Order: sequence, then C-alpha cells, then structure tokens
Amino acid sequence: MNFLRLLILLERVRYSISVVEYVRTQENLQAVPGDISPSTEVLNLATNGIMLIDFLPLTMEMLRELDLRENLLSEFPNLSNCSSIERLFLENNKISYIAADRLNALTKLEWLVLASNDLHLIPDVPGPGGSMNSLALAYNNFTSIPVLEFLGGALLHLYMHHNAINSLHQSHLQPLKELQTLGLSHNCLQQIPAFGNTIPNVKYLMLASNPDLSVIPPRLFPTLPSVELLNLRYTGVTTVPMDICLRGQQASMQFELDLRDTPLHCDWGFVWLKLAEQAGVTVTESPTCHSPQALAGKVWNEVTLDQLAGQLISDEPGKYHRDI
Repeated sequence: MNFLRLLILLERVRYSISVVEYVRTQENLQAVPGDISPSTEVLNLATNGIMLIDFLPLTMEMLRELDLRENLLSEFPNLSNCSSIERLFLENNKISYIAADRLNALTKLEWLVLASNDLHLIPDVPGPGGSMNSLALAYNNFTSIPVLEFLGGALLHLYMHHNAINSLHQSHLQPLKELQTLGLSHNCLQQIPAFGNTIPNVKYLMLASNPDLSVIPPRLFPTLPSVELLNLRYTGVTTVPMDICLRGQQASMQFELDLRDTPLHCDWGFVWLKLAEQAGVTVTESPTCHSPQALAGKVWNEVTLDQLAGQLISDEPGKYHRDI
C-alpha cells in the first residue's frame, strides 16, 4: 500500500490549499457530527467507531473528499446528498456489501479506496464510470477481477493485491483499455494469461508473491507493449521465453523485469535474458540461479554466456526448447 498511500498524500497536499476542511479523528465518534458546514470540501472522520451512514444530515454540494478509514462500517455509506465527492477513502472497515444505487450516485468519483474490507463483489454501475481513475480493492476476498464494463472505462489504476484471485479472464480485462497499473501481487495465480490486446496501456504489472505462478507464456511480451515494470518476485518462475529479446529491442521503451527470489534455471531462458539486457532490458538487482548444480547459487552478474553455453551443451538436447 506504500505507493498508493504516497499518491493519496500527494493529492491531499495539492487539495489542502484554500479548502474548507473538517477533521474529527480518533474521537470514538459513533455517528456523523451535526455541526459540519455545508461548504466543507474535505471531511475527515477517520479512526472512529462509526457503524452506519444511511444519510448525511445536510446536502454538501462542495464536498470533494471524504475520509472514513478505520471505522466500523459494514455497508457502503449512503452519500446521495454529496454527489460531488471525488475522493472516497473507506479502507479498514468491515464493508461486505455495496448497494448499486449508492455507488451509482457518485457521478464525479475519481478515487475509491476500499482496501481491507470483506468484499468479494463490486457492482458495475455507469454513475462514476466516466470519472473514476483509481480503484483500490486490495486485502479483500475477491477470487477474480470483477467485470468493470462501466467502472473501467476511464480507470488508470487497479489495486487488487492480497486477495484470493486464482485466474485472469480476458473478458474481465477487455474493458480496461486505459489501465496503466494492475496490482495483483499476493494472490493465488497459477498462470499468466494471453493478454492479447486487452490492456495495451499497462505500464506497471505487479504479479509478485504468487508462488504457484511458474511459467511466463511464449509471446507474452509483445502483447504488453507499454509495460515498464513486470514484477515477478517471489513467484515460481524458472525460465524466460525467447521473445524477451524482442522486448529488449524496443530501445525507446524503458522495461524492467524483477525476477528476484525465483527458482531460476540457468537454461536458454538465461541466455535470452542476457541478450535482452544487452539490448536495454533492466533486470532488477541480481536474481540467483537455483539450478543446475554446476551454476546453483551464482547471481545474475556472475554467470557468463560462455558458462551458460557450456552448461547447455551438457544438458539433454532440446530439453529447454519446449516453450520457444
């Protein structure tokens, strides 16, 4: 959550200049106070004991940001009197249900942070679909990326790490044409899908800590033309397909591959990775070769192409050409 929290803090600094702000935090409030000015633009009621917001006591047409982090909400609040809200922070509650009409009423919503709740579904409604650019659903109970045909139309950042997602479906990714960040670390993914042209603008693809994810499929890299960082740290990846070299030849595009703490085998994939690095791909720090025994324990920068060539000649002929 560090990257997301930094973005939130930067946004708050930008909006804290010349705004009407109401702050009541860490006071064990059980309900929304009644002394809030209708001209309030930033309302911070974080870290209290609020369990329900069925309505706000007055219409707040100027409200741009509402912070309800770390309360006891069990359902999405009714904010129909505050349809001007652009940033809504609801992480660390107990929300298990989102009524479609309540989300649909927030037609100007840009940031929606629902991390650390009990959600497994989110309604796909058109209300915020043209404005929402950041959606945080991390630390919930999702088993797949939700269908976001409406909500995903303008979405730039989708954070879904620390869920129970076990597969990615092209049909669920298809609406996310503008997406730039897809955070799926700490899930249960077993394979990377053939993305096709579903997410052509993704720059940051975070797949770390999916231990059962062991294969980078052939022809993956050409389907992700905009990716600048692919994080596969703490996965089960053992080798890299040849088309990593093609990605490296796109010299005008920055590309970083994180393979730290993976059980890499020093096979043809290592050769492709070395060649890709020479062509401009950045390999994060120094991944370690786990096998074969002759090269086990050597870090990335210690293994030369000559050593790899000698090892490959001694291996079973054709053994590592299956995925090329």
